[in-house]
Amino acid sequence: MLIATVAKKLLALLLSLFLSLGIITGPSTADPIVLKDEENVELAFAAISDIHVNADSFRANRVSNVFTDVKNSGVDLDALVIAGDLTDNGLGCEFKALFDVLDNQDAFDKVLIASGNHDARNFYEKNNKLITDEMNKLLDIDTEGKPYYSYKMDGGVFIVLGTEKQEFERAYLSDTQLQFLDEELTKAQAEDLPAFVICHQPLKNTHGLPDVWKTGDLGDQSEQVREILTSHENVIFINGHLHDGYYEKSVCELSEGVYSVNLPTYTKDNDFGGIEKYVGYIVEVYDDEVTFSMRNFAKGENVDVTFSLDLV
Repeated sequence: MLIATVAKKLLALLLSLFLSLGIITGPSTADPIVLKDEENVELAFAAISDIHVNADSFRANRVSNVFTDVKNSGVDLDALVIAGDLTDNGLGCEFKALFDVLDNQDAFDKVLIASGNHDARNFYEKNNKLITDEMNKLLDIDTEGKPYYSYKMDGGVFIVLGTEKQEFERAYLSDTQLQFLDEELTKAQAEDLPAFVICHQPLKNTHGLPDVWKTGDLGDQSEQVREILTSHENVIFINGHLHDGYYEKSVCELSEGVYSVNLPTYTKDNDFGGIEKYVGYIVEVYDDEVTFSMRNFAKGENVDVTFSLDLV
């Protein structure tokens, strides 16, 4: 125990030294985030996934690069979305390292988090409480201990899904959660708001599945979720989990006005497409479209990947 504590303090000291010497640098200010049409954007947010924070502070510091990059850019973003695998092993010290960063940032008004399989495969009851307590704190809501919730903002609605029991790779969504999803999408459509459904695991037969990963999909409720999504309009399902960069299968159209977007992993190399770390998207919502622009938040640089999804 003493050796582990000393090693952790030594690692933190080395990281601080490397930062001060410029060996590990923060985001550049030479290529700031610029919205396509700041006057007419209805909602703008950053989205990352698979941050896999572990016991040392390095990955948590890389998450803080997102906040630094946004502040350096002087851009007004409404929220940050983290689509699961918050931690690497689901350990209390890992959650603490991440939540200390999230609780002390001032770049975003709101941060929305989802649980991932690395968060739920061990110590489920304990970790679910840690995650839902943090969800409640970040958004000033009460999920009543449930790992799913909805959050409405000007310009769009976020619906976050999460497994309700311990699973190793996939997720379990109860009938109650599925009904919640359908009801929240119905409300969003009635108010003519696009809905962003955040779920760590992707749907079956999307983003190269099952070829890229035989057990990498949402699980038994995947087809039910797809049916609910495609019974509505202007829905974007955002997932992570696959550790892919951007390539031709990163975006799928499920039906007219309904899409699935796979986010790159943030702190690990990606397996397909661009493999660099520390990338995510700046997402902009307009009256007739949603644009995704890839960003390397650690470097403070735009990546040459941009696509738009039409709203109906």
